[in-house]
Amino acid sequence: MGLETVEIIIEMEEKFGIQIPDEETADLAVLGDLNDYLLENYKDQLKLKFGENYEVEVWGILRGVIKEQLGVEYSQLTRTAHIIHDLGAG
Repeated sequence: MGLETVEIIIEMEEKFGIQIPDEETADLAVLGDLNDYLLENYKDQLKLKFGENYEVEVWGILRGVIKEQLGVEYSQLTRTAHIIHDLGAG
């Protein structure tokens, strides 16, 4: 996993107040997988922080962080986009 990808994971942890175990990050290179992981593993914390629309909030924040970190267009940030292969993260 490259530096940009690590920075994205760290930013997600900071934004959502969570800790993603290092051994699980390798499986989170596709945006939809990362989003689903966050929703499945941190549902209670995210729902408490963002309310009933937590799923929409998480997806929006995730996309915003990746857009900022990688300088890509929102149109590229789909559930099937691979952080490295499609979006160019190192």
